[in-house]
Amino acid sequence: MRWHATLHTLVTGLGSTRFTDFGPGRSLAGLARRAFPDVPAEPVVGLRLAVV
Repeated sequence: MRWHATLHTLVTGLGSTRFTDFGPGRSLAGLARRAFPDVPAEPVVGLRLAVV
């Protein structure tokens, strides 16, 4: 996976100003923080989705 290239495109090419990690755990937010420390990256913890 080209993780760093994807994040770089999101920040520099598309102007993303924040990352939100909806995956299990906090791994993706941590990777985003390390790659772009000036862009806030937060995990969503305890989210439960309801299927209706």
